[in-house]
Amino acid sequence: MNIAKQKTDFPSALPFPHAMTKQRKVNHNSEIFETFKQVRINIPYLFANVVCILLVFLLRTIASSLEYTKQKKVLERSEEFLLG
Repeated sequence: MNIAKQKTDFPSALPFPHAMTKQRKVNHNSEIFETFKQVRINIPYLFANVVCILLVFLLRTIASSLEYTKQKKVLERSEEFLLG
């Protein structure tokens, strides 16, 4: 079998000739890299924010439990007063 003859069996006209030409693509990687260079993350600041959020959650939990115990004491005293 002749390999050269097999290559010529294909049609010479491509249905999409622009697909075979190399198109120069714009490289945006350098622009993206420059943008990431400008981003600065302050780790201690982020840590402080997380600690503040946790403290707020803790204080809300404590406040709600204190409010519950105050309401419970008020109810007990009112029952004692009413039942006498």
